[in-house]
Amino acid sequence: MKRFDYLSSKGDMSSLISVTICIFIVVSTFSSSPHAFAASLSQIHTRHIYNGMNVFTHNGVSISGDTLWTSIFDDEFDEASLNTGVWNIEDYGTDRYQNCCLKFGAQYFTAQDSSLDQGHLRFTTENRSLGGRQYTSGAITTENKFSFLYGRVDISARMPRGQGMWPALWMITGNIDHEINIMEMANDPTIAYQTFHMNIPTYNTYVFQCISHQPDLSADFHLYSLIWYPTSLAWYVDGIPTCHIAQYVPQTPMYLLLDTAVGGPWPGLPDATTVFPQYTDIDYIRVYQTAPYTTCSGLQVTTPLQMIQTSVARGTIATAKATYTNTCTVPFVLNNLIVASRTSTGSNADFGNKAGAVTLQPGQSVTVNASRLIKTTDPVGQWDAFTSFQTPNGAWHPDGTNLIYFNVT
Repeated sequence: MKRFDYLSSKGDMSSLISVTICIFIVVSTFSSSPHAFAASLSQIHTRHIYNGMNVFTHNGVSISGDTLWTSIFDDEFDEASLNTGVWNIEDYGTDRYQNCCLKFGAQYFTAQDSSLDQGHLRFTTENRSLGGRQYTSGAITTENKFSFLYGRVDISARMPRGQGMWPALWMITGNIDHEINIMEMANDPTIAYQTFHMNIPTYNTYVFQCISHQPDLSADFHLYSLIWYPTSLAWYVDGIPTCHIAQYVPQTPMYLLLDTAVGGPWPGLPDATTVFPQYTDIDYIRVYQTAPYTTCSGLQVTTPLQMIQTSVARGTIATAKATYTNTCTVPFVLNNLIVASRTSTGSNADFGNKAGAVTLQPGQSVTVNASRLIKTTDPVGQWDAFTSFQTPNGAWHPDGTNLIYFNVT
């Protein structure tokens, strides 16, 4: 469900110096292929966005906003390997983690291309064929592991460069109804795009995008920040305000996504001028909150999926259970929580006994106790089971990190 209808500028970009161009898009139809039109176009001088707000310094960079921020998430990427307690590594390989909203571009995401290198998270983008795609690259998310409601996000990153490169630092709600692009780039490392998408009642019902001229963002690390309050969203690059909205602000916890895509309808494919490999380096990502907004980690697996049997004979019953807890300060609504499974031949064979519709209050948990009769006609071999929950918009959210294998004999 990634961003397909940007209005991008081509040609001479010199008019963008010291200004942010803001683009509003409103969807005018409820069909499956909405047509977007520009409702208005205005130029806003960035120095006029914030007037009279407090300013504090973070690593030598001034950021407007509250002065009393409390850290709730901090990854400096100094470990020997990526912390999979908070990060999911996108991989298009069979039975590996795959996010709902990273199905775009001409790249094949692999775990190999998301690595830690000298204190940085590095996405390596390569011109190599894999899985029927011409390029490989990296992506990670905090889906089902860390999310939050309101706060400030700081990401220090160095971008790639070249035709076809599409790095993005973004956030999305669990039910996919809102998306915030803290920063993304398409082809030109001197142009930063910062965008808000509202996807209800249809995809891209409302889109707000700011485009700002920057120094070469591939030459060094720069600080990309977002400040999210219940009534506003504000974006910054290196402490300078670049974008601001005060309508349709998300009121639902959001999780983090970081990726580098290749190609797609917006940047187009690489050409002969694109040098490979390309690298997106992230020095750190830090999330803060300030009173009265408290930590919210979203819907989390608190008892991982369990099965009594590791081997199940045909004609007998397989049982499984898992528990999710709402760690937010606001209710979380589920239509269903199920245990799904995939047979050894790749077909779907969901368990029964769904948890059903439930509204989880803050701190409340729900457990799914599922079972399935393994039929005498079912295929033998290794099956996998995993949890998946459905949000009110009808979308299913399979948790590829909460997965176990069992053998059917």
